[in-house]
Amino acid sequence: MEGTVIVTGANGGLGSAFVKQFINGSYPYYGVYTVRIRSPQSSGALESILASTQKPHQVMTLDLSSLSAVRAFAAEINEQVAAGKIPKIRTVVLNAAVQLVKGVTFTTDGIETTFAVNYLANFLLVLLLLKSMDTEKGRVVMVSSFTHDPEYYMNSYFAKEKLVFKNPEIMAKPVEEDKKGDEWGTGMRRYARSKLLLLMFMYLLLDCPSLF
Repeated sequence: MEGTVIVTGANGGLGSAFVKQFINGSYPYYGVYTVRIRSPQSSGALESILASTQKPHQVMTLDLSSLSAVRAFAAEINEQVAAGKIPKIRTVVLNAAVQLVKGVTFTTDGIETTFAVNYLANFLLVLLLLKSMDTEKGRVVMVSSFTHDPEYYMNSYFAKEKLVFKNPEIMAKPVEEDKKGDEWGTGMRRYARSKLLLLMFMYLLLDCPSLF
């Protein structure tokens, strides 16, 4: 095996489609596929895709709404790489995300869920896994979105309110409830900001090669 490929949110949507294409190709990599909860109900689609493959892989749980769970997952991966159980990380595909449009919610860490899952957890995960990355060929793939562009014609939720946050604390711990009747729009703006922050994180990694 020439490297390890980690895919978060591997059970549905883009995640499972990526895994399906990956295992059907002639790629010499070890697969680590994460799901929030592993059970027949929550990870059945992924398990069905993997049932016929002989390519080496493992399915691991990773709850991005918990920073302690992110740290535990990263520690396990780093230990496996250090022990030679799996090869160094060639690619991390940050696919998992949430889109909540029915009012503000918070994680057990007390952080607004969209900000925590879509951005903060990914930021932490990547930094913790850098020690196990292939320093020459390692890649971080971030699944982005057009939702952050206020000028794009489909993003009507920006028409009512255009907000610029100078303090990340406000995004992490909003103090006001969503305005009644605008829960969907507010939720979409939170989602858009989380994707924009992830895009900014990409440029941070590109500008700081010393991190690797």
